Amino acid sequence: MLIQTPSIIFKNDFRKWHSSENLQHCEIISEKNLRVQEFLLKEFSLIEIEIKHNYITLIIPLYGLIKINEKIVSANEVFSIKPSENKSITIKNLLDTASNYLIIEIRDDKELTFENFSEINVLRNALSKISNHLKTPNYIGIFDGREEIQFHLENHHNKIFAMVINGAFEIQNRLLENRDAIILWEITELEFEALSENALIIFFEI
Repeated sequence: MLIQTPSIIFKNDFRKWHSSENLQHCEIISEKNLRVQEFLLKEFSLIEIEIKHNYITLIIPLYGLIKINEKIVSANEVFSIKPSENKSITIKNLLDTASNYLIIEIRDDKELTFENFSEINVLRNALSKISNHLKTPNYIGIFDGREEIQFHLENHHNKIFAMVINGAFEIQNRLLENRDAIILWEITELEFEALSENALIIFFEI
């Protein structure tokens, strides 16, 4: 029998989107150690954002094609950065349709710096790392319908943040659909089941 653990669900349907001339964005979660935002950058638009020095920042395209500074980044790739001081970067949409991406900020006060572009090797019916630059466990996976996964947390004091990128999952007996997210705590093992074909999920220990 699965024990019900404390959680907060962030439903996509209730998310508040903000619009400007060339951008739509929403905040999925914002707390001390984690901030996750979703962006829709309009065709051929360019924006500038600030990267904080005390966070590791991941930019993950979901669809489309963007240029971060001078590097082109597409789906199945990730840009990871931790600067020595706050700095600005530019993001440009290279397509004549909108590009969609996540920006994930994870608190890290250690004095390490890096800037890296890498490919995400998304495995089917298994979990693979999003970024090797994160000390915190971070995973992505694509699953067939009815596929079940059990994951043991590396640190039982951590919380789990999970977000459904595509499809539907049952996570610890809770239904999450496209772009829904959840935080769970007081948990040692994460159990989830894909409820649709090509269901895609990401999650982090925080």
